[in-house]
Order: sequence, then structure tokens, then C-alpha cells
Amino acid sequence: MIATNNNPATVANDIRDIKPPIEISSGWAWLLVDADSLGHRCDCAHHLALVQKRRSQAVFVPPVPAHVRAETETG
Repeated sequence: MIATNNNPATVANDIRDIKPPIEISSGWAWLLVDADSLGHRCDCAHHLALVQKRRSQAVFVPPVPAHVRAETETG
């Protein structure tokens, strides 16, 4: 069974006045936010590229083979 509330007294209490209009900011504010965000992304990408470049230029020292280490330790 579907319950309905058709009592006019309770329906009238549910009616509210309309909300006042809100102020919409100009497009320039959003443009500044987007430009700032783009600047931060470019800075992060540049920093990441520098870190990766430094890691690729790191000197790799090959480990000493086990048979060479064994000869030097016993001798």
C-alpha cells in the first residue's frame, strides 16, 4: 500500500521561499587559477625531468666477482 500525504496543512508547511540569486565570479578569476595551476604543473614536470636526468647519469660501479674477492681475502 502506498502512503500519501494529501493534507493541505502539512503540504503548506513544506513550501519554502526561493533562494536569493548567487553572485557568479568573472571568468578572469578562473583564468588566473588555471594559469597558476599550469605553472605548478610545469614546475613539477621540470623538476621530475631533472631528477630523472641525474639518476641516468649516476656512475654504476660493477660489483667485484666472487672469485676475485675470494682470492684477495685468502691471499
